[in-house]
Amino acid sequence: LESMACGIPNIGPNCSSFTELIGEDLKTRRGLLALVIDWQMIQDGSIRAIVSEEDLANQMETIYQSGDLRNTFSKNCIEYAKNYTWEKICKQWDQLLQKMI
Repeated sequence: LESMACGIPNIGPNCSSFTELIGEDLKTRRGLLALVIDWQMIQDGSIRAIVSEEDLANQMETIYQSGDLRNTFSKNCIEYAKNYTWEKICKQWDQLLQKMI
């Protein structure tokens, strides 16, 4: 979210919250999603996604090669990040905590 606020498009794995943060809608997307090819359990018992190195490289090349795409993603990133200002998030937390009292 911080890099998006600076207008930097993101590339992330096609799983978890990345699909929401980067977006899948062609008009409002804020970057590209790389293909997850496997899942791996690590020592503490949590599971992590294994991203296709080839697909990740392709996504990186796509953003690098296309200035128009980068510009579109950059504008979308900045607009998306505007929804998460300190003031807005504090109000949401305050409303949530008030409901819990």
